[in-house]
Formats: sequence, C-alpha cells, structure tokens
Amino acid sequence: MNKYRNLNHEELELLEKDFVEFLVVNGITADDWVKLKSQDPIKVTRMTELFSEVVFEKIMRKTKYLTKRLGAVLMCFHFDEELAHMILVPELETDIPTQDIVISDIPLSQLSYQKKSYQKSREQEIFDLIQGGAEVSDGQLYQALLEHYQAK
Repeated sequence: MNKYRNLNHEELELLEKDFVEFLVVNGITADDWVKLKSQDPIKVTRMTELFSEVVFEKIMRKTKYLTKRLGAVLMCFHFDEELAHMILVPELETDIPTQDIVISDIPLSQLSYQKKSYQKSREQEIFDLIQGGAEVSDGQLYQALLEHYQAK
C-alpha cells in the first residue's frame, strides 16, 4: 500500500525530466518505456507509483511549517524531528486574509500552544494535513505567533 497519493498526469508532466532520470536510474531506457507502456501497463503503473512516493517523501522531509485556516480559526504548525507543534488562534475576523493578520492585534488570551509526538511518521502526518487543506509555509507566521505567545 502506498504511503502517499499518486501524482496526477499534470504533475507528472511538470516533473518529466525527473521522471526520466528516475527511469534511467532504475534501468529503463526511453525505448524500454515505450515498450512497457504498450506491453506491461502493470509495471508502468508500479513505476509511476514508486516515482510518486519518491517525490512526496522528498517534499515532506523538507517541509517544516504548515498553516491552515478554517474560517475564524488559524492553525500554524511546526514539525521538528520528534514533535509537531501547533499554535491555535480560535477567533480571527474571517474577512482578514491570513497574510494581513497583525500579530500584535491578537489578544494573548486567545493563543493556544500544543505539541504532540507523531502518531504516524512525521512525513505522513504532514502529508495528511496537506491533504486536509493545510498549506506549506515559510514559518514566519508561526515564529511571530510563537514570540507573541511567549510574551504571556
């Protein structure tokens, strides 16, 4: 069973050069690939699945911060090697875009900080959150909220 979803056709097209390199590393030439596509669709599917796993694993390993907004609720996540950290802001004005949030305007009493050990692998937990609507971020919002929270 795959850990991640398969890349779709558009994503594969965007990563065509990487996919070709992946095939070469796995001993499949361009001519072999053309033959496989017509003669062995199961192997073609398997190679695509393996490539998808490699791509997503690499992305998830590099990901350190996520942000998720559900109406008035803002969740900012930081993932270190051992723990997932979350800062929760439960009552933001819904008409303020995330990038326009003024940290100093958030009452300290609204901020909540939580951390937990990973129930699955670190990468799988990040992937699941992304599949659930979280977005990869640069961590600036998380760090600003953490500094604001620590001012309590």
